[in-house]
Amino acid sequence: MRALGCSGLASTQVAAGLRPRGFSGSPVLVRTPSGPVVVGVLRWMQEDDDAERAVGGVVYATRVSDLTTTWPSLRTPDPVRELAGDMLAPFRAEIEDFLSAQIRGPDGELPFAGRVRELDELDSWLDDPDGSAYHLVAGPAGIGKSAVLTRWTLSLARRDGVVALIVPISIRFDLTAERDVLLALYHRLAQVHRDSADRTASTADARQGVRDYLERPAPAGQVVVVLDALDEVAGWTPGRRLLPVRPGRGVRILLSARVTADNPTGAAWADRLGLPRAAPVTTLTPLGSSTMSELVGQVRPAETPGAVAAAGERLWGLTAGDPVTVALYLAELRENESLPLAEWITDRHTPPGLEGFFEGWWRGQVRLWEDAGRADDAERVLGLLSCAEGPLRRADLRELVGRLPEPLDGVRLTKALVAVRRFALPGDGTDETIVIAHPTITQMLRRRLTRDATLAEYRDAYLGWGADTLAGLRAGTLDPAAVSVYLVRHLAQHLTATDKQHAAALDLTSPVWRRTHDAVASPAVRNLAEISVRISSPAANSTTSLGPAAAGAECGKLNRVGDRRQRYVTVYASTLVSPNTAARPPGSLQRHGRPVSARSVQAGRPRSARVGGQPRRGPTTSRGSAATSASSTDRRGASTSDGGHAGIRHATCRSAWSAPRPGPPTRGR
Repeated sequence: MRALGCSGLASTQVAAGLRPRGFSGSPVLVRTPSGPVVVGVLRWMQEDDDAERAVGGVVYATRVSDLTTTWPSLRTPDPVRELAGDMLAPFRAEIEDFLSAQIRGPDGELPFAGRVRELDELDSWLDDPDGSAYHLVAGPAGIGKSAVLTRWTLSLARRDGVVALIVPISIRFDLTAERDVLLALYHRLAQVHRDSADRTASTADARQGVRDYLERPAPAGQVVVVLDALDEVAGWTPGRRLLPVRPGRGVRILLSARVTADNPTGAAWADRLGLPRAAPVTTLTPLGSSTMSELVGQVRPAETPGAVAAAGERLWGLTAGDPVTVALYLAELRENESLPLAEWITDRHTPPGLEGFFEGWWRGQVRLWEDAGRADDAERVLGLLSCAEGPLRRADLRELVGRLPEPLDGVRLTKALVAVRRFALPGDGTDETIVIAHPTITQMLRRRLTRDATLAEYRDAYLGWGADTLAGLRAGTLDPAAVSVYLVRHLAQHLTATDKQHAAALDLTSPVWRRTHDAVASPAVRNLAEISVRISSPAANSTTSLGPAAAGAECGKLNRVGDRRQRYVTVYASTLVSPNTAARPPGSLQRHGRPVSARSVQAGRPRSARVGGQPRRGPTTSRGSAATSASSTDRRGASTSDGGHAGIRHATCRSAWSAPRPGPPTRGR
């Protein structure tokens, strides 16, 4: 704790222009609402007798992710966090939440059984040295493809010589856009090859970078790349240009997709993606009847084998092995711990399948509530959520329920969300966003709304919201930064959802909407915000496990290792994301437009540097001069004064004595 406190004090002193000694090896901290979080280890800072000092103070640090890559023993033993990517990986939070949702529930580990054959097929494919580089897992919606891929990928952590990475395409976790998916994959492949990826790369550049990395041989052993749920993409179509014809030696690529009317079989998907004929295809089918007893036993391990077998038979009769329906019944069983297993689902007079479960659950809730108004509110909220194209924030839902023929206030909305929590789950691991738990449930709810002739009522709420937003932007009465992220990402889907295009769809091509899109949904902005916000949760990152003593000891070794990993200059400024700086990605440390090596900076040679793309002159020799003040303004007006919650800005540099291997070529932008 003393080392943590000293490092925090050192950063404040350096920002004020002071140069305290003896802090090499201390952790670099980011101040967050939950307390300080370790993001790096201090390596070096400028000496007192340096003639040149960077404005605000510069310290050189090594990222925690680089340390844990070189010395895996320092990592947190949590395979989910490891698989989600390093602290700076794009969409790390979304991928970690996705992985957690596949194996963990509110009450602990989720039951899993019945997929031994499929998992063995994947193991055999990976172990076959002459096998195809590709493998496809296909099946109908809700059959359990994501669960199989997640658990198999996590199992690879126990294998030596295998590096696995996964990028899920998920409506629930709002990771469906082409650029987002490609950027996430591009960055993680670059990490495998010890390169750095441009976080602001265009879609075309990210696609080319992914292909180039996949065509390279694996650095050592095998590299397994998993792309889950290609059918859930939004606004783009995965095709033959997505993947290389001949991946590099040691590279294996596992894909999954839902069979649809356009691609009714796994073979149709393989042809669409241009996979070689030798690529194996695994088609998932419903769970077997014998699996039901095993799943019930995992939920109720203390029950007698006879009671478990009888409950498994009843579960099979109501679900026919459909994984989504089975999961809903098992969640109900877990919640009713006091219910004797012999009495479970014995009084269900409903048809089998998902709709049967929903009807039985709904009748029970109406009897429980004893309030017809509350049931109507819950039905309206489910109707709105079923028409959503991605996660909705509570503020979005409040806007939408106010546009219904019978509006709801905030209190009624909160009660309705509690009532439907069986089917509506947090979209990002918190209660701030809500989304239907599975696309299969969304399809079922939409079918019910269509039968009741109420689907248009809920869709009109989205259309009215979007049309009013576009009108406000045109009139200049609405600040682009105030537009909902949901609308920026999904309004086009709503306006073009029917055969007759909405009149407001043309406004999506206007300059004001493009500016709004850049301001609200730019990946650079979201990724910077992710760094500053998501690290506030200690459970969301692995850096907090790195003890100061261990980090300091290993940091001394890193100074003597000629590795090729990226170094980071940590500039202690104030607010990480501000209206003026958020849209500008972290830039390279430069002198006269050229990269500056760490050694040349250490020697005090550069007379002017650019941090984050901004010119910064060296301070005067006066320790108390304005140049070393913690409050300054760059040329574009981006204030670095303390706004109440200090943060850090990063600029990349590379060591002169360890030139990196060149990354994949990118196209001119």
